[in-house]
Amino acid sequence: MTIAMDRRTGTVASCAARIAVPIVTLGLSPMGMAQESNVEANATLIAPLSIVASEGLSFGTLAVSMGTSCIYEVLPDGTTNKSGDQRCAFLSGAPTAATFELDCGPGAMVRMEVIHSNLAPTGAEFAALARPMAVDSAPAGAAMQLLPCDSDGRSVIHAGGRLTTRPTAGIGFSGRVGTIRLEVIYD
Repeated sequence: MTIAMDRRTGTVASCAARIAVPIVTLGLSPMGMAQESNVEANATLIAPLSIVASEGLSFGTLAVSMGTSCIYEVLPDGTTNKSGDQRCAFLSGAPTAATFELDCGPGAMVRMEVIHSNLAPTGAEFAALARPMAVDSAPAGAAMQLLPCDSDGRSVIHAGGRLTTRPTAGIGFSGRVGTIRLEVIYD
């Protein structure tokens, strides 16, 4: 619309007029057009972890000294150690380390941990060794290890333990002195 003033009469007059307004489109120019990009989704499928406890740890029959504490150890490789006086002795039975069989993805990294729990009677104590676990015939190592699963998909884990008896230990006891739990997870 246009507004004009008449100079002769001093009156304001309005006139309709066409106003040209540029029309703005909200579309995108070729430079701002939508773009896309793709990435791949990948996966490696491996066997689930499966543990079988195939043999428990056994100390066999042990002598309890009435004069001092005895420390009996069954190492992961099945060998034994004892300390105390001469009355401390492995008497009979075949001491054996605990054995677990782990099925896992060949070569996959697995975190393994053996956890010892004491359930020994009064006067005795079951505990872990300083190096309680051996995996696939390797030398004994820490209670927690990060290793690749064996190339055939089966790892064998051996765990040892220590039993300490004091003169107050109940003579005639026969039974469970503890548990060894193996926990595994893919890393």
